[in-house]
Amino acid sequence: MLIRQNDEDRLINLTRREHLMMQNPVNQAGCVSAPPLHPTKKLRRFWQNISNSAQSGWQQAHSLWQHRRQRRHLLTLLILGTTALTISTTACISYFFVRGLILDNLKQVALLKLEKGTNEIDRWLSNRKAEIETIAYTPTVSTLNWKLVEPQLQGEIYRLKEYFILALTQPDGSLINTLGKRANSKDRQHFQKAMAGQLNVSDPLMSRSTKVATIIISAPIWALPPAPNQVIGVLSGGIKLDKVASVANSLHYGSDSYAFALNSQGVPIVHPNKNLIGNIDRLAPSFLHSQDPALSTITRQMIDRQRNIELVKIDKKWVYVGYAPLKEVNWSMALVIPRENIESQLQALNLLTSVVAGLLVP
Repeated sequence: MLIRQNDEDRLINLTRREHLMMQNPVNQAGCVSAPPLHPTKKLRRFWQNISNSAQSGWQQAHSLWQHRRQRRHLLTLLILGTTALTISTTACISYFFVRGLILDNLKQVALLKLEKGTNEIDRWLSNRKAEIETIAYTPTVSTLNWKLVEPQLQGEIYRLKEYFILALTQPDGSLINTLGKRANSKDRQHFQKAMAGQLNVSDPLMSRSTKVATIIISAPIWALPPAPNQVIGVLSGGIKLDKVASVANSLHYGSDSYAFALNSQGVPIVHPNKNLIGNIDRLAPSFLHSQDPALSTITRQMIDRQRNIELVKIDKKWVYVGYAPLKEVNWSMALVIPRENIESQLQALNLLTSVVAGLLVP
């Protein structure tokens, strides 16, 4: 009975404890189990988790791709820019290099054209000098007897055609010519050089016997053996300046180009402007004293017997001036060419350069 009473008391206490625990909200929440999820909701949540993971991965991949694409684009632009700059620089350098070569070639062509004229005058003067020297060596001329010499000289004028006068000069400078006129040339340089044994061509002068602008070619007359080898007189031939002028006037390189010739003092002896022409007896300003510094500088180089072609500004115009000395006489010739006459031949190159530049620059 006692044991039974104890069991009943323990059962009552246990029932009370459970009752109190059920009244506590916390214990109620812990004791009440959550209802099981529906299978459709489980599947939907599963796919939502997969979708979120896939979207996050795609966004990361897309962001990485965009970054790489931008880097690749910048690299491509850098390569294209560098290539374009290299090509442009190379094309620019090539243009100026080729332009320089072509321009130098055109300048040399112009200079060769001038030298063709100077060579023609040199050959002509060389032939005249040989003719006078040959005549001076003849035994008849060596007699210095005008009665014997005159018929021969008249025959030479008729045969050679180039001379309008021949003259025999005695050692004292007194002369007589084929026109029957007399004068004295003791102070003339061409006479003095010939008496010193030098075959020479004078600067243009005004003949004292004919009053005509003339070039004098003088040769020494040597004593014939057995007499001592010495100069006993001078034979001279007078030539008009027309030949030199005609050659100079024939030199052209396009419109408005012209040629001129200077003597040993820088005085024009051939020039389109007749007012500038001078000679030994008709004084004219030397181009050395020109107010134009470029012309004065070129004149100095011509007197120094230089050969060149330069781009200079004369009379407020840009021109190419080619100049070259003559070999048979102390003169120099120049050819003046407007700048556009030469550089206009570069138009094909300029057009090609413009097309290439248009292709390189959008």
